[in-house]
Amino acid sequence: VPALVRASARGARRPSDSRAAFFATTVSSGLGINAIFHIATPALFREYSPGVITGAAGMLPAALYSLFRTKRGRILNDEQVVGAVLAGTAITTAVVGSLYINMPRLGGEVETD
Repeated sequence: VPALVRASARGARRPSDSRAAFFATTVSSGLGINAIFHIATPALFREYSPGVITGAAGMLPAALYSLFRTKRGRILNDEQVVGAVLAGTAITTAVVGSLYINMPRLGGEVETD
């Protein structure tokens, strides 16, 4: 959340700075993907996932609104928006994926001391 706020504030202060807009869109996309992860996890594992309410009520709508504003304001062209979304998705996927490396339920190995 602090990263999204900071990136958005920087982009708002410098609307002509495409780098700030790209960064803000990347962060927003990453948070949106993270929200989708938290929303999908309870259905997949049949148990509560911390962050499901925050993801559904706050982060996903904020990420979608940010993308909508970026597109509507023509702050970035289509290729830049796709690049930012792919970058945010890749970063978030790598971070979330790293959490499951040692989960036996998903094929990971259990660390033993």
